[in-house]
Amino acid sequence: MKMINVCLACDDNYSKYAGVTIASVLVNSDMCDDLTFYILDEGISEENRNKLLSLTKIKQCSINFVKVNNEMFSDYFNIKTHDYVSIPAFYRLKLSTLLPKLGRVIYFDCDVIVNTTLQELFNIEMGNFIVAGVRDINKKVLRKNPEYINSGVVLIDLDNMRKFGIEDEFLDWTKNHFQSIKMGDREIINEVLKGRIKVIDDEWNVQSSNFTNRSSYTKNPKIIHFVSAKKPWHWASFSYHRDLYFKYLQYTPWALNEKEYKHWTKDNQLASLFAYIKYRPFFILRPRFYSALLATYNPIGKIFCLEDYCETHYRIKLFNFITVKFPKPQYAKMKKQNLYYFYKKNNMDITKLSQATGQLREIQLANLVLLKELDYVCRENNIQYWLDFARSFRRRRP
Repeated sequence: MKMINVCLACDDNYSKYAGVTIASVLVNSDMCDDLTFYILDEGISEENRNKLLSLTKIKQCSINFVKVNNEMFSDYFNIKTHDYVSIPAFYRLKLSTLLPKLGRVIYFDCDVIVNTTLQELFNIEMGNFIVAGVRDINKKVLRKNPEYINSGVVLIDLDNMRKFGIEDEFLDWTKNHFQSIKMGDREIINEVLKGRIKVIDDEWNVQSSNFTNRSSYTKNPKIIHFVSAKKPWHWASFSYHRDLYFKYLQYTPWALNEKEYKHWTKDNQLASLFAYIKYRPFFILRPRFYSALLATYNPIGKIFCLEDYCETHYRIKLFNFITVKFPKPQYAKMKKQNLYYFYKKNNMDITKLSQATGQLREIQLANLVLLKELDYVCRENNIQYWLDFARSFRRRRP
C-alpha cells in the first residue's frame, strides 16, 4: 500500500463541496493507494460529518476531523481580500502545528476535483523546498514573480516547515505587510517562500474559469481548480469543466435526482452560455478564444489526421472518411528484402522459386499433410471446396 495524506479545510456550508473533492480522489485512486483525509473543521454539523464519513463506501480510507480554534488565526482575521476567501483559507499557514505527526500532505481547496491517482504528486522529491505547486493564472503577479503559484493545490513538506520555522516567518511577514496584502494566504505563501517553492506541471492544477480562461488547455487535466467567483454549484457559472463537478457529486450523499441532474447540466449549460455572452459579448474577437478553440477541438485534425493504423502501416484520414494507408518505413524495407516481393515486382513466376529448406520446409510438409486430409474428407462426402487467398488475407489484416 502507498500512503497518501490529503488535507482540506471547510465550515458546514462548504462540507458538500469538500465531499465532492474527496469523492473525486477516491473514484480515481489506485487499489494500492492508502488514503488518509484530514478535514480542518470550522464547525461542521454532525449530519454533514456523517455524510463525509459515508464516502468510505466508495473506497476504504480514513477520514479524520481536526477541530480548529480560530483564535490561533486572530492575526489573519482582518486581512482585506476577496469576499469568498474565509478564515479556513489561512489554515494551511499553520499545518505543521495542526498536523504534528505528518511529514507531508497534499492540501486542496474545496473547489477542486481530481481525475487521477495522487501517487505521483504526493511522492515528488522536495529536497529543501517547502511547497510544490502550479503557477498561478494571474499574469500580473507572474510578471513580478515567474514562480508565483496558486495555493489551492499544493504539496506541503511539513517536516521542512518545522525545520525552518516557516509558521513564524508567515506571521512576521503578515504583521509587517498587513495593510498591503490583497490576495490573502496565496500572497503570504508566495512572498515568504520565494525561492523555496517547487513549480510543477500545469496539469496538476488546471485553473478553470471559463472556456477561454484556463491555465492549461490540456485535454486530460489531472486536477481541476474552479478559480472563478461563480463556482460550478452557482447557476449559470462560466466554469468550462462544470459537468465533471456534477459527475463526482453523484458519488456523494448530496447526489441529485434525475430531474435535478438534467437541470444542473443541460439546462444550466444553456443558461451559462447566455450569461457569458451577456458578460463578454465580443468574446469571438479575442485571439485567446481561438487558441482555446484550436487546442480543445483541434479543427485541423478533423480535416487531416495521420495516425498509427497497425503494426505495419500508417493511415491518413481526410475529412474523417477518406482513408489512405501506407507502410511504415521499417516495414517497407523488410518487405523489399522478401524474395516474394522481388519476384512479384519483376513479374517472375513464383513457381520457379527454389525449394525451401530447414524449418520452413518442415512447416510446408506439415501443412501438406493437413490439406491432403481435408481433400480426402471432402471427396468422401461430396463437398466442393476452393482456396481463396485474397479473402483469407483480408480477414487476417489488423
